Amino acid sequence: MQDFSRGARFDPATADVSLVVAANDLQRDLLLPGFSRALEREVKSLALRVVPSDAPSADILRDNVCDLLITPFPPDGADILQRNLFRDEYVCYYDANCRAAPRSRENYLAARHVTVVYPDRTRLAFDTAMEKAGMSRDFAVSVASFSGVAAFLRGTDRLATLPRLLGPGFMRDFAAAPVPGRPRKSGERADISMSLVWRRRDAVDPAMTFVRNLMVRHATAAVRAARAATA
Repeated sequence: MQDFSRGARFDPATADVSLVVAANDLQRDLLLPGFSRALEREVKSLALRVVPSDAPSADILRDNVCDLLITPFPPDGADILQRNLFRDEYVCYYDANCRAAPRSRENYLAARHVTVVYPDRTRLAFDTAMEKAGMSRDFAVSVASFSGVAAFLRGTDRLATLPRLLGPGFMRDFAAAPVPGRPRKSGERADISMSLVWRRRDAVDPAMTFVRNLMVRHATAAVRAARAATA
């Protein structure tokens, strides 16, 4: 945060904030528009830059590419800290004008699928877990981000298995159903855990602490609203 004056005191009302957040499209669209409005109301001025995180390494923070990182793949490092923002589960999306929801594991596995593979070839954790469980699928299309899925799902009998919280956004035109016959570990309740990640050196900085706390509060409200919209 280039324009924050670091020190023992921080007055939001007089702060000119230049903030860089790394996030992919799920967390970007779910969290950052509302967060930016909330932060803008608190500070003198705000310049927010959002950059893609893909599957990040700790160097994205160490090299000052961003001030904060929001990711389901939090990097390890003694100089890196993190906090969970929310958890979500994967559901099966489909075009209800072209097909019904899959009603069995066999029906689900027999379909053609659309999925996400990040530019560095990192796959969705759900897809990796399914493969490890011996549940192979026929992927008709893979795209680099969640925002690209809808165009390849619409008007087809394909399936896309994605986080439920995409429902009010990118996947709002599609029906959703549980993944039939999916394997789960005992006690497992979520497929994806989204974390806020920052540098240890910023842990006690009052400006960064203010921004992180605002992010956590806003994330709680945004996720609650999105879940209500998909109920």
